[in-house]
Amino acid sequence: MKHGMAQRVDHMVRQLVPASLVLFLVLLQAMPWHLPALAGIFPALPMIGIYYWSVYRPDLLVPSVAFAAGLVNDVVLGGPIGLSSLAFLVIQGMTASQTRFFNGKSFLVIWSGFALLAAGALLIELVMGSLVFGRTPIFSALCIQCALTVCLYPPVSWLFSRLQLFWLRNE
Repeated sequence: MKHGMAQRVDHMVRQLVPASLVLFLVLLQAMPWHLPALAGIFPALPMIGIYYWSVYRPDLLVPSVAFAAGLVNDVVLGGPIGLSSLAFLVIQGMTASQTRFFNGKSFLVIWSGFALLAAGALLIELVMGSLVFGRTPIFSALCIQCALTVCLYPPVSWLFSRLQLFWLRNE
C-alpha cells in the first residue's frame, strides 16, 4: 500500500515539473535585476517555458496552466490582468495544435517557430497594453525584447531538455 502511494506522489510531482518551471520563470522575470539598460525590455522568459513544454510535453502544459501562469505574471509585474494569460494561451494553443508538425523536426525549425510565436505574442501584449494604458506603443522596445527572448531560447531549452531527461524519463 505504501509503495502504491509513493508511486502516486512521485507521478504527481513529475507532472508538476513543467508548471513549476514556468512559474519559476515568471518569478525570475519579476526579480529586480538592477540593469537600467534592460528596464522595460526584459526578455519574456515565461513564454520560453510555455512554448518548450507545449512542444515537447503538451500533455503536461495544458491551457489552464498557461492561463494561471499568465495571471501570476500580470499580478507580479503589475500589468493589466489577463493580458499575459492571453499571450500565453496563444502560444500554448498554437504550439499544442502543431505538435505533429514539430515532432521530429530540427532544433532550428522549433526555434524559428518560437521566434514567430514570441513576436506575435509580444506584439499582442504591446498593442493591448498600450490601449489599456493609453500610451503610444514603442516598437523599438518590442524588437529588443523579442530579440532578447529569442536569443535566450536555446540555453533555456537546453536546460529544460536536461531536466526533462532527469525528471520525466519514466513518464
